[in-house]
Amino acid sequence: MKKHGADKRRTAPAARLAQITPGIGRGHRTAGLAFCSLVLFYWIIDVLGFVRWSFFFRVIGMNSLVMYLAYRFIDFGETSRLLFSGIYGHLAADWHGVFNALGGLLVAWLFLYFLWRKQVFVKV
Repeated sequence: MKKHGADKRRTAPAARLAQITPGIGRGHRTAGLAFCSLVLFYWIIDVLGFVRWSFFFRVIGMNSLVMYLAYRFIDFGETSRLLFSGIYGHLAADWHGVFNALGGLLVAWLFLYFLWRKQVFVKV
């Protein structure tokens, strides 16, 4: 016999949010959360002036077009596996994909940082 609260504990947070706001579709909810994030970051960065922590994102944003195209030609996942598999190889196999993805992000960011240091920016 099921208890009344048993289903709520196993339900994903997004599904619980959908139960609270049943008339709002997933797209509208996602757009609303994106807008709230934009407002929050605008307030933190532009209004309050806290910009030092956002350096990681500025490097990505300055050459986002290059990164979009680089993923078509450079296999950052394979590069990460070649560079970092010796570091995370002794961990449980379930975590290899996570560390490989983080290593790929690191390699991609270092590529963009190199371009940023050389002041190479692609504009359309």
